[in-house]
Amino acid sequence: MKKMLIVLLSYSFISCAAHYVKKKDNDLIFYLRDNAFKNVELYVDIDNFKKHEAKKIKNDIWVAKIKQPASKEIKYFYKVDGRLYIPDCELREKDDFGGENCIFRNYQ
Repeated sequence: MKKMLIVLLSYSFISCAAHYVKKKDNDLIFYLRDNAFKNVELYVDIDNFKKHEAKKIKNDIWVAKIKQPASKEIKYFYKVDGRLYIPDCELREKDDFGGENCIFRNYQ
């Protein structure tokens, strides 16, 4: 029974999305990892939540790039396969529509 529980728990983590943001030159690069996704879009507040198409760079890694803004905090969310998607992120805030946005602190 204990072995079966461990196996089931390990499979449940396989499909969990991983998310992170990196700075490179004058860009912020948003990475989202999940092999089940078919289409990923990024929306950020610095341009009034304009759609940024993410590109699949490996079987399970999606990448979206934006120019690094001067603002210190960037609010963002994803749309995955047509549905709102908020990944596990360190900072969150409630939006005006009853949902949440992730927050990235952009320290230059």
